Amino acid sequence: MTGRERVRRAVGFEHPDRVPRDLWALPGVEMFRKAELDEVRARFPPDITRAESPYARADRERGTPCVVGSYSDLWGATWQVGEPGVIGEVKHPPLADWSALETYRWPDPHDPAFYEGAEERFEGSEGALERSFGCAVSDEDALKKFD
Repeated sequence: MTGRERVRRAVGFEHPDRVPRDLWALPGVEMFRKAELDEVRARFPPDITRAESPYARADRERGTPCVVGSYSDLWGATWQVGEPGVIGEVKHPPLADWSALETYRWPDPHDPAFYEGAEERFEGSEGALERSFGCAVSDEDALKKFD
């Protein structure tokens, strides 16, 4: 059973041969422990093929995530990274207060620019495609500064 079929069956409650698996790792693991990570992935191949978000850069994105310095994500949050390989900390959320929600421009998941290069990236892949706009918890934290 391919990873794609396994995920489809699991989502449809159709009893796959086993639970689909995925290994999400912080960028620092890929940067500094790539050989070990590759060994784990070879032994336990993921059933989900992850795409970076987005395939093409969104208009609000600036800088490079996970390197020392600051960057802005597709939601408009500005992050500060203190050491290489970590995601960082939101320093300037796009919603400084809730009144900004009325005029906030949400990322458009239907924008064709988000999917540029997708066919080439996943051609021949047996995994199910996971296209993420970020983690819901961290995005919510990043959007609104908590008092």
